[in-house]
Amino acid sequence: MHIPDGLMDPLIAGLGWLEFAVVAAIAIYMSGRRVKDKDLPRIAVLSAGIFVAQMLNFPIGGGTTGHLIGGALFAIMVGPVIAIVGMTVILLIQALMFGDGGLTAFGLNAVNMAIIAPLMGWGVYTMLKPLLSKGEAPSGKVFTAGEAFAIGAGAWASVFIASAA
Repeated sequence: MHIPDGLMDPLIAGLGWLEFAVVAAIAIYMSGRRVKDKDLPRIAVLSAGIFVAQMLNFPIGGGTTGHLIGGALFAIMVGPVIAIVGMTVILLIQALMFGDGGLTAFGLNAVNMAIIAPLMGWGVYTMLKPLLSKGEAPSGKVFTAGEAFAIGAGAWASVFIASAA
């Protein structure tokens, strides 16, 4: 799902970097005030798990591949601002160590997978959860059926919209 280096016009790639830089700066500023020391191990394990899940590619057709993004999961578990920062770190490691997308297209890839995906997943989840989750979860269950549907809808929307972007 990464946009490869050289695919986009340099002006478009530069605009992607600019968009990403503005949103990432705001997210880093806001997350610095929200992250607590006790949350860091959960954020680190979540980042590592999403990194590994993104390494599993599947063919889409026409010589392209897709992979799980994990932005909705990240945003639902720790909040959208921290998810933007965490997903940025994951994508930066992939670009530098594995060449996924490369550096000239990093801004566009980060806009799609580190900004749009978490925000869309979190937004759909937070809109649907109050409408669908009535009452308590059954004994032995973590979520109600409505909450599970809201999570699934958020994950689907995050991947679909990020891919379309």
